[in-house]
Amino acid sequence: MAVKAKHTEESITTILRSHYNQGYTYRLNNIFIYGNDWESDFFCVDDEGYASEFEIKISRADFKGDFKKYKHLLFRKMNKRGLLMPNKFYYVVPDGMVSPDDIPRYAGLIYVVGSHLKVVRRAPYLHKEKRDYRRIIAPKVYERYAIQRRQLAVVRYENMELKKMIRDFAKFLPKEKRDVIRQNFYLQEVVVPKTS
Repeated sequence: MAVKAKHTEESITTILRSHYNQGYTYRLNNIFIYGNDWESDFFCVDDEGYASEFEIKISRADFKGDFKKYKHLLFRKMNKRGLLMPNKFYYVVPDGMVSPDDIPRYAGLIYVVGSHLKVVRRAPYLHKEKRDYRRIIAPKVYERYAIQRRQLAVVRYENMELKKMIRDFAKFLPKEKRDVIRQNFYLQEVVVPKTS
């Protein structure tokens, strides 16, 4: 009996990034394009300027809970002109987790089968307006970059402090262990104080 691969949101995001590589200008995951309370699990804009949002679900309970979100009210509206929303919306789920009958008419359905995607139902256009996403994405990408730089600065500082602490404590270890520490942490030769 074949064992199905257990997918996570991260593994499905990796598959989406790989699949939506050619012909797409922007590919972003876990980003708030359409507002502070509207996170897109995966978002991309094709070379023609149409945006697609992909909602990743790995359990039926999570799938059912998604319909409480405000965006689904917007998707059901008849006149979407002028609203900031994607052109297409897809659910991406492990193979067979939900059926096409469970999906609203405004959404598409993609199954993840192993490391591949199978489009079960193409998403219809919610609208055909094109937007210049550079103005929307630029500040969000910069904000993410700034956060990562701050986190990296903290890690570098902590790493520097850790190296200093290791260097101080290494003086009390036998020479072979000091050599291992020096090789693993790229430390300068540890000077052992001479005892008189």
